[in-house]
Amino acid sequence: MNKRLICSFITLGCKVNQYETDFMTQSLISEGYVVEPLSSETDFVIINTCTVTNEADRKSRQMIRKAAKIAKNSTSIAIGCSIQVMQPNDMHIADYHFGNGEKKEIVKIINQIRARQPILKIDKAYWLRHDELTYTLKEAGSKTRQNILIQEGCSNACTYCKIFHARGTKSVSKKPDLIITELKTIAEKSCKEFILTGINLGAYEWRGLNLSGLLKKINTEVDDSLRIRLSSLNPEDVTDELCEQLKSQRYCPHIHLSIQSGSNHILKNMNRKYTSEKVLQAAVKLRRIDPLFSISCDIIVGFPGENQVDFQETVDLIKEVQPLKTHVFRYSMKKGTLAALIKNQIDGLTKKRRAAKITAFAKKISMEVRQMHLGKIRDIIIETTTDRKLTGHDEYYLKHISTNDGKVFQEGDRCKMKIESVLQNSEPDEVISSIESVH
Repeated sequence: MNKRLICSFITLGCKVNQYETDFMTQSLISEGYVVEPLSSETDFVIINTCTVTNEADRKSRQMIRKAAKIAKNSTSIAIGCSIQVMQPNDMHIADYHFGNGEKKEIVKIINQIRARQPILKIDKAYWLRHDELTYTLKEAGSKTRQNILIQEGCSNACTYCKIFHARGTKSVSKKPDLIITELKTIAEKSCKEFILTGINLGAYEWRGLNLSGLLKKINTEVDDSLRIRLSSLNPEDVTDELCEQLKSQRYCPHIHLSIQSGSNHILKNMNRKYTSEKVLQAAVKLRRIDPLFSISCDIIVGFPGENQVDFQETVDLIKEVQPLKTHVFRYSMKKGTLAALIKNQIDGLTKKRRAAKITAFAKKISMEVRQMHLGKIRDIIIETTTDRKLTGHDEYYLKHISTNDGKVFQEGDRCKMKIESVLQNSEPDEVISSIESVH
């Protein structure tokens, strides 16, 4: 290469997308490309898109337009979930378009574009041609925590969702030895916290070894100084077997539960595989491990047919589960989903009011949850540092904010902090802390 070409990434959506951006970044760097934040000097901008909601699709298009304004002479490549489910005649939002199956070929794609050679076509059913995940990272994309992709695909077919079209209805998993090697390799060079992630993490399975078995294997073979989180689980995946493994101190006492609704009527219409009673059972199991076990969750309000009783049942469930953080989404009709065909759609004003009410209630619950942690001393991995302020998350996924006392800290350093207070109107995970000791 005569000129070292600059590539820039814009990543939307989930932790799986973030992992894949890290993989594409390392692939390009290993072939001599430079990867930098988007600027007027960017030669290729890769937008890793998301299609989980209509808003995600809109943001994907918005980011492509924004990139074109900032890097006017760049070549834009839209890749990922939005493109995977698009019809060919809709693909006019970027210079080039590729799906999820082409992410592993990003170097080949850019080389073909530069050479003006015929380029890869979108493989609409790429998952049918793979029985396992084989690609891994050699370095972390962050000094604080790194996503580790261990599973892809989802067969649940929720009626509001198109992800199973974008990621496949076949679950594929990564070989346990590959996961362990990936953890060890990255830990030797950089960060000491990892998030095991997937499209449907609870579906992890490798030749009879399920997610619980993987955690047991990691606990046996990986240095216990590493801090490991699970990303998102469905309530039915919180089994007694899994909870037994989560008792290990290496596994953070925090899980994101994908709840969506507290109404069994609505859950059934969503084609979710559990009831509100199952959600409560999952919360009880986790809190038996640790009474302060931290839970975050997703809630969809205004799903077709949701009446006031259904909505109140969701509010009541949040009160019972006591989540640290609740992500509230207003249902948005998505073309091509079964839910879009349901006649009893909820009007926008009602959805807006319900979202505001449940958000305010969830913030109140979050305040009560955080106050239960007052006076506790926690292990923090520092994420941001200035002369005056430090921030970082603890094992419960509480974000600690502390005044710097003059010590020199760097991103990725570890220290002990004591939780002193919780401020009114603060973010749902924030606490104010003081530095107790430095590792």
